[in-house]
Amino acid sequence: MDAKSLQAELRRHAHANVAANLAEFFKAYEGGYGEGDQFLGLKVPVIRAVCKSFRNLPLAEIEQLLESPIHEDRLAALIVLSGQALKADPAIKRNPAFAARVRALYSATMPPPTAGTRKKTSATNTLWSELKLLKHVDGLDLNAAAPLNPLHLNEAFGPDQLPKILDALSLARLKESAAFVEERNPGTRPVSRSSKSAVMDYFIHYVN
Repeated sequence: MDAKSLQAELRRHAHANVAANLAEFFKAYEGGYGEGDQFLGLKVPVIRAVCKSFRNLPLAEIEQLLESPIHEDRLAALIVLSGQALKADPAIKRNPAFAARVRALYSATMPPPTAGTRKKTSATNTLWSELKLLKHVDGLDLNAAAPLNPLHLNEAFGPDQLPKILDALSLARLKESAAFVEERNPGTRPVSRSSKSAVMDYFIHYVN
């Protein structure tokens, strides 16, 4: 049982049309928050099904998968790693810090193709490692490729750390996250969606 075997199994289910849709969804184009990411074209249920046969994959093999430029390889590594951790210690199910570390690791493995993107990714990963999680919040998702809910971030990390988190995000990601705050506060919206500071001010005002 090794990383190459898992990768080969994933590639048996590759689908070009799905890969194209995923690349668009995760904004893997130049300037997008997923810039440089590559896809085989597998949906999550398929990846989970493949991973069931690799539950005992050695850590060294998992680390190889995490270094892959392919999105599905890295996701499979995290699925296997999370499963092993939960099996080893049920208490981890109640440890949000573990989930945060795993997702931060996933973020760190996304291969930024440009110097500018590498700099932003490095700074963001450093920030996540320095933050102190104050409270476990159901629904908190730190997935690197998904919009972040500012309401959950504020509750989990507190109002003092929230501005640091928001400042580390791109304007594109902030605008995607605005939907959570607008839904919670009907009839409100940022003064300007083209200004990062305006979107941040909107979040800070309405999540506290």
